[in-house]
Amino acid sequence: MFGYIADFYCNALRLVIEVDGPTHGTEEQVEHDRVRDAALAGQSIRVLRLSNDDIVHRLPETIDTITMVVEEIERSTH
Repeated sequence: MFGYIADFYCNALRLVIEVDGPTHGTEEQVEHDRVRDAALAGQSIRVLRLSNDDIVHRLPETIDTITMVVEEIERSTH
């Protein structure tokens, strides 16, 4: 995957889940993430970005978001 390390990757769905902490808010990191996401999209890999805060404070809603994305991918591949 272009030398990138994903937080979570599901090959069957071609889905990367990234859990972003506060360092992802810097202008430099935002640009890096944009380039990385575009490179992955070019390989038909979808990137779902979640924040640490979402996982810590809004886990049920975050799980719902992941479920929606997985279902969307599954619908589009069948």
